[in-house]
Amino acid sequence: NTAQPTITSTGTLVSLSVSGNANVGNLGTAGLITASGNIQGGNIVTAGQVSATGNITGGNISGTSFTGTTISITGNITA
Repeated sequence: NTAQPTITSTGTLVSLSVSGNANVGNLGTAGLITASGNIQGGNIVTAGQVSATGNITGGNISGTSFTGTTISITGNITA
């Protein structure tokens, strides 16, 4: 396959598949972003819900409401 020179415009893409790494400056979607591996980032911001079937680990977790059957804390709890 011959490599393409820098592409500056494509019009509307109905589908895009990347088999290697994709480095983008900004990614916006009105739909879902799914990953089968880890998602790593400096900040994850949402106006909606964060849902996990496994563990969520963080240095600081804050919110106005926590719901669940078990909350395990190591360290301080401030209310």
